[in-house]
Amino acid sequence: MNRQLTSETTLGDLIYALTEDVRRDIYDEKQVYEIVADLLTGMTTPHGKINYSDSPMELSRLAS
Repeated sequence: MNRQLTSETTLGDLIYALTEDVRRDIYDEKQVYEIVADLLTGMTTPHGKINYSDSPMELSRLAS
């Protein structure tokens, strides 16, 4: 018998976890929230793709 392990989480837990993870590399709070918003948008769009070309800043530059 093959059982699948399922786990449930709330949207708040997801947002908190993403924010804390991004905060490890980005120190500007405004940029942290912009990146988390982009990630959540990417997760909820039909194709699940995030387009960073519309963003005025590059992620590699943010992390430095």
